[in-house]
Amino acid sequence: MLVSDESIFLAHTAEPELLSRSIVPLTDEEVTVLRKNRVISPDSSHPLWIDLPVLASNIADETVGTGFVGGLHTNENEPLIHIEQANSVKMVTRPWVVVVAEPQDVLLAPVEAQKRGSMFIAIIAAGLSIIVAVFVSRFLAGPIVTLTEVARQLADGNLSVRANVTTHDEIGTLAGAFNQMAAQLHNMVTGLEQRVSERTKALATSAEVSRRLSTILEQDRLVKEVVEELQRAFNYYHVHIYLFDADNTHLLMAGGTGDAGKVMLASGHQIVRGRGLVGRAAETGMPVLVTDVSSAEGWLPNPLLPETKAELAVPIVIGDQVLGVLDVQQNQVEGLKQEDADLLQSIANQVAVALQNARAYANAQHELEERRRTEQLVESQRRTLQAVLDNMPAGV
Repeated sequence: MLVSDESIFLAHTAEPELLSRSIVPLTDEEVTVLRKNRVISPDSSHPLWIDLPVLASNIADETVGTGFVGGLHTNENEPLIHIEQANSVKMVTRPWVVVVAEPQDVLLAPVEAQKRGSMFIAIIAAGLSIIVAVFVSRFLAGPIVTLTEVARQLADGNLSVRANVTTHDEIGTLAGAFNQMAAQLHNMVTGLEQRVSERTKALATSAEVSRRLSTILEQDRLVKEVVEELQRAFNYYHVHIYLFDADNTHLLMAGGTGDAGKVMLASGHQIVRGRGLVGRAAETGMPVLVTDVSSAEGWLPNPLLPETKAELAVPIVIGDQVLGVLDVQQNQVEGLKQEDADLLQSIANQVAVALQNARAYANAQHELEERRRTEQLVESQRRTLQAVLDNMPAGV
């Protein structure tokens, strides 16, 4: 559309019949002036004006060029049928205004089509997102459910259960850490159970040794019972007991297990006070534990016990007096621990009391035997004297 400065259509590409019509109402005087100036045809049979207030007001507005929307071809008395999108530009060479307009539905049709396409794409994307979300949730939730079930079984006491998760993501890392924790917990509980079992066994063995010692009053039998019971209960490689001689200068082997023990007993095996682990325990009155004899200073190897890898020497003490040493050897490095030292020290204390009782009993038996012999000698002498007196002549 091309509109003159008198608000007359000079051109209209869509409705050429509107040419030379005014877009605002005209008075008779204004019509006369326009005809005189030959702006409109003097003999025009068409209406000379058409009331288009929206178009007229926007063209007259000083903000021409900013665009406007409305019913450009509808007057105030007609219903609004078409909404048009328009813009206007003032010409430089003429005092006219060029107006470009198009129905809004036509102008926005590509936008609506794009919007519909975008909505369709959005719907498809939403559907795909839901599918992916379901898949991912199952992919993630499956391992988590597995971990939850494993945790429940672990809490119920099943320490051997493990999470079978093979993914390489954070869930897999978590499952690996969980399995490692479960394994450590299993090992710890198993170790505790084993230590409790060993402690219970140690207490039972100590009680059994104590029971037997309380009934034995013979030193040789007492020593033999102790070493054999300890080896049987704890599967030690070798157990033997040394006792001090009368001068307290040598430790004489009093009892030992196995063939090696028999050979050493038969040969009168002894250790000088202070030598080796046995001598050190007797000298200091303290247990000597060596978990690896290959690196132990002062260790005395025994060719009859070639498989010895660890050794524990526990003094047999009563009061301040060291009576001897209880010596245990094992055929595994670190096969003897502090728990063994504590147990054997307790048993060694019982052995010390039993040895003292056995020696007291032996002394008492010896004194009784000496007294009996003395009484028998006195009785024999009395009888001899009586026989002499009986055979003497009368009056002597």
